[in-house]
Amino acid sequence: HNVIYRKGDGYLHELWWTGQEAVGHGDLTGQAGALPAAGDPSAIIDTARGENIVFYRASDGHIHSMYWSTGPVGHENLSGYAQAPQAAGDPFAFYTPHDDTKQVTYRGTDGHIHELYWRGTIPVSAWNLTAISGAPAAASDPVSFYSAHTNTKHVFYRATDGHLIELWWIPGGGVPAYVDLSLMALAPPAVGKPGAFASGPNRHVVYRATDNHIHEIRWANVPPLETVPTGIPAALYLLLE
Repeated sequence: HNVIYRKGDGYLHELWWTGQEAVGHGDLTGQAGALPAAGDPSAIIDTARGENIVFYRASDGHIHSMYWSTGPVGHENLSGYAQAPQAAGDPFAFYTPHDDTKQVTYRGTDGHIHELYWRGTIPVSAWNLTAISGAPAAASDPVSFYSAHTNTKHVFYRATDGHLIELWWIPGGGVPAYVDLSLMALAPPAVGKPGAFASGPNRHVVYRATDNHIHEIRWANVPPLETVPTGIPAALYLLLE
């Protein structure tokens, strides 16, 4: 088990344990000689290399990573290397084992949603999902996931008007499309950052609305997105109960 947290001085620490063993502790930032964090971390496991990887917004505004397996803790400035904009919030990361790809989405200081991505050990690349898709500016940090059922990637965030926006695309398959989920579902505006997950073809987005209640927007993508004209599938196949 691994727990990553940020101390008051901005240093990221790890607690770890196996089974019933005692809990161990490490100062990741100190070991890596990395910049302190300005926000909360997001962590993944690279199963191909057996590495723990922690992503965070550092005090310089860039998205950094720290990584280790059984040896020393390494460190990289990912958004700086990719020449991507500085971050305005915390990153959200996930790893897809089938193609050995790491993905990190974050809200930039330009109000756009950006993604850092790389396969295996090749250098990191970046692209501006908001600009490419023509989606509205973000007012919250994003959450994201990969759907194996439809081979699609999905990013969700709250726009400046309180609407929940979905960005989706087929990996390596072209331009991201966006859908205004709040408009399609006739749902109340959101406050804060949403949560999202997939179960087969079904999508679920939960959030706190302006009425201070927890709401869910849910739908199924049928038929698979690949068979529907680009730019409109999620809107046309938003099947709400």
